[in-house]
Amino acid sequence: MSYDGRTRVVIMAQPHADAVDLVMRDLPALRAGEALVKIRYAGICGTDLHIIGWNEWAARSYKPPFALGHEFCGEIVDLREGGPFRIGDRVSGETHLACGNCDQCRRGRGHTCENLTTFSRLDRGSFADYSVVPVSLLRKVPPRVSDQIGAILEPLGISVRCVREVGSEGKDILISGCGPIGLMAIAAARGFGAQRIIAVDPASARRDFALQMGADIAIDPNATDVVAAVRSATGGRGVDVCVETSGATPAISIGLKATNRGGALVMAGLPPRDVPIDITGQIVLREVTLRGVYGRLLDQTWIDTERALLSNLNVDAVITDTFALEDYVAAIKCARAAQAGKVLLQP
Repeated sequence: MSYDGRTRVVIMAQPHADAVDLVMRDLPALRAGEALVKIRYAGICGTDLHIIGWNEWAARSYKPPFALGHEFCGEIVDLREGGPFRIGDRVSGETHLACGNCDQCRRGRGHTCENLTTFSRLDRGSFADYSVVPVSLLRKVPPRVSDQIGAILEPLGISVRCVREVGSEGKDILISGCGPIGLMAIAAARGFGAQRIIAVDPASARRDFALQMGADIAIDPNATDVVAAVRSATGGRGVDVCVETSGATPAISIGLKATNRGGALVMAGLPPRDVPIDITGQIVLREVTLRGVYGRLLDQTWIDTERALLSNLNVDAVITDTFALEDYVAAIKCARAAQAGKVLLQP
């Protein structure tokens, strides 16, 4: 598609489930510090599915209409004061846009900026032919990394950070939820030297996928006592680390109980409402660390992820389906299915 100042873009049109539409929009004029990116591939994220499904969190957080999509790989085709970037660079993008001035930013924690906004709130969107992106969000895609993997560097960074946050080498790790983040966390845990990886998911297709990605054991929580199975597999101890990616209330409780004394529960899933937790019995008395992971460390996680990909981390298999942009409805349906891994849109 030639560029004429307009783009096709998938939008959330109304504040109710599945109110998505593909429309033609004028792109905003480039301002200083912005780049026009021609999208090659865009990934459908679990957050996108929450928004499209218009759950409680989405209804609290967004006001339609707005453009969808924040994972992408593309090429810079125009630029205003681009710093280290040049026209023709292949880029992916960070989602978190930090102010750079608050206490959190000064402490090097831009991902938890007190004035944080996200790319998805800028009404630009990556489910599009073109998108205008702040240069501060762009990251160059290494030459040996494909366009498809470039499009999922952002969610892959979450998986990498989850398993690096509390260490994985030589440890027994439970991955709770085998959607794309969980599957990539399995691959990352294996690449970073985990001793034993146990995966939990109610969908048989995802359990099979988990084994393919490197899990040693895959448990169906609807058919098996997960805590008992984990303790049996770990000599009665429980896991050193549980990475919870589903956000499901029962999974959080199970993951906590399956974690050994002195272990850590790393939470990356987004529960739609408050979750009851036995603080005294499960955390204080057993000295379990509860750690939230919200996105990536704005520089270090990208560096860690790129180094891992150029070393021994392979997540090619997690991408299972690619759809043309105009087939966005079928792509969303596919992304919701348990049989799918990561689903991409290709303009």
